[in-house]
Amino acid sequence: MNSFKTLTIIFLFLGFVFSFNSFCQHKIGQPFIKYYTPKEYHESYQNWCVNQDKRGIMYFGNSNGILEYDGSSWRSIKTPNNSIVR
Repeated sequence: MNSFKTLTIIFLFLGFVFSFNSFCQHKIGQPFIKYYTPKEYHESYQNWCVNQDKRGIMYFGNSNGILEYDGSSWRSIKTPNNSIVR
C-alpha cells in the first residue's frame, strides 16, 4: 500500500509539472502568430494570396479587392469591377 501512495504522489507531481508546458503561448524559435477576423479588417473572410513590399507593408488578395496592412491599421484598395484578387 505504501508503494501505491508513492506512485500516486509521483504521477501527480509529474502531471503538475508537465501541465505548465501546455499553458505556454510562445516558445523560443516559434513564430508569433496573430489571427485577424474579418470584423477587424472589414472585408470578406476569403484571402487568396499575400505579398510584402520592401518597406514591410503586407498586401492580401481578398474576394473584395486588396487589403493593405502596415502593422497597425488596415486599408482596403478597391479593384476595377470589384474583381477578386488571387
